[in-house]
Amino acid sequence: MALNLFRTKSPEHLMAEAAAPERQLKRALSAFDLTCIGIGAIIGTGIFALAGTAAAGEQAHAVGSIWKTPVLNFVQSWTTHASLVFGRPGAGPAVMLSFVVAGIACGFAALCYAELAAMIPVSGSAYTYSYATLGEIIAWIIGWDLILEYAVGNMAVAVGWSGYFVRLCGSLFNLKFPLWLVNDHTTATGIIAQGGDALANYSSTTLPTIAGHAIALNLPALLIVAAVTALLVYGIRESARTNTTIVIIKIAVVMFVIAFGAFLVQPTNWRPFVPTGIGGVMSGAAIVFFAFIGFDAVSTTAEETKNPQRDMPIGIMASLIICTVLYVLMAGVITGMRKYTTYLGDPAAVATAFADRPWATARFRTPHITTIWTGVAVGGVAMLTDIGSLADLTNIGTLFAFVLVCLGVIVLRRTNRERPRPFRVPFVPVFPLLGVVFCFALMLSLPLETWGRFFIWLAIGLSIYFAYSVRHSKLRRGVDTGITEDIPPPLIKT
Repeated sequence: MALNLFRTKSPEHLMAEAAAPERQLKRALSAFDLTCIGIGAIIGTGIFALAGTAAAGEQAHAVGSIWKTPVLNFVQSWTTHASLVFGRPGAGPAVMLSFVVAGIACGFAALCYAELAAMIPVSGSAYTYSYATLGEIIAWIIGWDLILEYAVGNMAVAVGWSGYFVRLCGSLFNLKFPLWLVNDHTTATGIIAQGGDALANYSSTTLPTIAGHAIALNLPALLIVAAVTALLVYGIRESARTNTTIVIIKIAVVMFVIAFGAFLVQPTNWRPFVPTGIGGVMSGAAIVFFAFIGFDAVSTTAEETKNPQRDMPIGIMASLIICTVLYVLMAGVITGMRKYTTYLGDPAAVATAFADRPWATARFRTPHITTIWTGVAVGGVAMLTDIGSLADLTNIGTLFAFVLVCLGVIVLRRTNRERPRPFRVPFVPVFPLLGVVFCFALMLSLPLETWGRFFIWLAIGLSIYFAYSVRHSKLRRGVDTGITEDIPPPLIKT
């Protein structure tokens, strides 16, 4: 039984399954499309909504301070016998270094993703790679864990988009919404407690009640999820075209911030550059890591790519490098324009940086059923949850997946040495192990409550696996798929 938990599928087996007629998807994506998809997935809520939090940190409160404290603080306190520091330190202007640290961690993981995506060009991302290298139970854990990355990450993006949408409506059209209609309950009650100018942005600040319970929901977040879900159901090529357009707009906004903001930088705002030391830089990196999530999503489009062996590594690495450069420049600008402490508790740091400036104002051959139900779940939770909790959960789930992907490269180099690799990670096992170290260090920089939620999520996933999946595994039952290990990989149709 124990050995069966770690049974694997060979790369040939996985590729032959993906080549089955009933599972084939349209191959319409090029290297340029993949790069745009990667940039589109990476640039977004992370840089626009979390850069300020990474710079300013999060204050410790009397209630629940221990749960908001990064695990790394506990490790440092235990190893150095120093007093435990509660709360989440900010990186200050050194948030630029935080982006570099997060980018390096993603870079090592990206190299591993590129090798596996080129060698096993099928959809499934880290789930598929772990099935081929580490075994079925690890693949199940990763598949369950990736729900945190893709679903919860999308929730965070929707919530972040909602915040900027509300602020844009107020700035351009002087349009205000009721507080309860554009915020989740936690955020709404926090704004009410803050009082003052924070309440002036809403047409009504009274929360309606149902059965004695105050109600608040983020309707714009639900609507953006519904719109994106409809687009994905329509088709991958149409989604790619729309994504390319959105990428151009987002890059234009980032370039605008960098180009025009550079003239407004006050170097005195960069002093002190590292106000809270390496702990602040690592804490900031754990937060802004969310801004890099997306490059791994490129690997999930392998079955929709014209030439995945060549184009997947290009799309993954190009999108990551471009975004890292833009992030560092943008972080330098927003911390140079205003003192980093200005961004404490601010989910719209870029808007704040430019505030008060005179010029600142089956038919479609897509998995439609899964897409629709995913959209319903994502939109529903996005209405009711704050962005901070969603971002932290996304980060820990993604970092864990990256750790296993890096280990998978090492394992497959030993177990399948002869298989052709269109792209190879250099200096194996050094680079993959560095990826493991960097990613785990960022995991330790996340709050204790995030680890608790992560373990609960994994426990639920393992319960489902042992209660149902382990007995219904086709690989365990030896279901005849018409595939043998000697069949060569199928030709890629273009």
